[in-house]
Amino acid sequence: MEAGSLLAAMGPSGGGKTTLLNALAHRGPSSGGEVLYGGSVWSARLKRRVGVVEQDDQVLQQLTVGESLRFAAALRLSHLTPAAREARVASLLAILRLASCEGTQVGDSSSAASRGISGGERKRLCIACELLTMPSLLFLDEPSSGLDSSMAYVVVDVLRELAHTHGVTVVASIHQPSSQVFALFDSLLLLKAGLTLYHGPRAAAADRFGALLGKARPPDFSAADWLMEVLVLERCSTAQELLLRAEAEAAAESAFESAAPVRASAEASSADAASPPPTWAYQVRVLGARAWRLARGSIWVHEVAALQLCIGLLAGFLFFRLGYDAADARSRFSASFLSSINWMFFPLMAALPLVPRDERMVRKELQQGAACVSAWYVPTTSIALLPELLLLIVNAVPFYWLAGIADDAAAFALTLLSQVLIVVTFHSVGLLLAVGATFTRANSGTLSMLFMSFCFLFTGIFVPPSQMPLPELRFANPLYYATSLIAQLVFLQGTEYASPVPGGPSVPRDEVLATLGIGTPASGWCALILVAFASVARCGALLLLQWRLRRDLQQSAAAAGPARRRWCLPGGGPRLLFRRRRPKRVGGGAPITVVAAAR
Repeated sequence: MEAGSLLAAMGPSGGGKTTLLNALAHRGPSSGGEVLYGGSVWSARLKRRVGVVEQDDQVLQQLTVGESLRFAAALRLSHLTPAAREARVASLLAILRLASCEGTQVGDSSSAASRGISGGERKRLCIACELLTMPSLLFLDEPSSGLDSSMAYVVVDVLRELAHTHGVTVVASIHQPSSQVFALFDSLLLLKAGLTLYHGPRAAAADRFGALLGKARPPDFSAADWLMEVLVLERCSTAQELLLRAEAEAAAESAFESAAPVRASAEASSADAASPPPTWAYQVRVLGARAWRLARGSIWVHEVAALQLCIGLLAGFLFFRLGYDAADARSRFSASFLSSINWMFFPLMAALPLVPRDERMVRKELQQGAACVSAWYVPTTSIALLPELLLLIVNAVPFYWLAGIADDAAAFALTLLSQVLIVVTFHSVGLLLAVGATFTRANSGTLSMLFMSFCFLFTGIFVPPSQMPLPELRFANPLYYATSLIAQLVFLQGTEYASPVPGGPSVPRDEVLATLGIGTPASGWCALILVAFASVARCGALLLLQWRLRRDLQQSAAAAGPARRRWCLPGGGPRLLFRRRRPKRVGGGAPITVVAAAR
């Protein structure tokens, strides 16, 4: 395959198209053989010269087209000046025909309420993100999947322009293109059950099969449809398939031998490929800015703010102006419990979708070497706390004022800070549950409901600790410490409580706390224990997420085979060459092996 040409890898489902692309791009499983890219072993420098666009679009719905490209450029082209990055983004917007929708939000194509750009524009945006590093080779898995014929034509036409005008060697798997789309390809690779049945000029494929079968393609059939029918309906006999395979191998062998491999030199590598990875602080700055853009629509949601205001007003009226009689002690404890469970439920549930929302993008950036997991985790999870803290103020002010809790400013501020600690604690627990759910068959919602049920039942509000079968369980319950902390701070205003019997002795504060079962540990220890819960949960979620993503990538790299993949840099420019070297199974059926060369 000559440099600057467009190859279609076509065949029926299960023929091995995606597996072949994964082998060429050093991804996915491999049982043997070798992919040769010349004398240089596979490295991070060479990896940056290969772009891969997967079948599923990996873009963030909340960003605009321009923002998606600029954030990707900031991570992958950190060595360039901002002006140079902006120039490359503008160039790609023009080349990929995205300038008209630069300011349009990507949106969700499956939802009418949040629909943004079209499916074809989403696919071209994914291609643009891969072209930021100016790769020599671009692999695309089913780029026309899910698109109508007109959008599919636009996408493939853009790929043809990239190949012919900009010298990018493009390989795309495609299932059954229309006649117009099929005519855009230069070369064709036909796969069936993992076997190469044809590799050569696209225009000659139908004639070759027609000559082999002894009949011409029907005039009312497009070439692509007829070839797929021949492959799917098994019109070729075993002998004919063997002949086709022998021809494909002979052509590839001849082409490979004519392209004398040379060892890659430092000068042959582009500046982009040799660029150092960005620092952790730089990654945090870029990903923090992106997280802020993603959260801009959810920092203040009127409906949620109105809900918290109503909850605060209703709770305030329910516990209106609590006194300091001994009879009011139980009501004060109930008010503390209500305040605590409110800020257990909402922060915990808000944290659950954070990891699933961004995980595919984080995995992609980790695979590209553009960013590490912690650089995404720290700013994203921190910014996600802001809406909960704003809603806390909206809820707490009317609630505490109406209930007469913490009337003076100092006590109110101390109580509010304690509520902030509770929000952070249960938000951290939500992150841990979201990450932990990926290791089990249960979803995060099920785990969170199980956790919250445990917290509700073992707080001491329903059954006093002295009557619990296992009273020690409450010490493993963060809600117990949260309720105890708030209750003790609320009780600070009254050192003694009036006796329920007229003229009787007052009841000391410590005695009231002991009666309610919340006198120990003291408020300071409760705060420290909540800090420990938050730290362990937050750091644990990060460590688990890092371990799982790295394990998945290492397994993928190990499955891709040992270091037998090499680059071949022929002096005449980039080529992509296929030949049979050693048995290698792609998909089902008999084995096939790939040898590749790129500029």
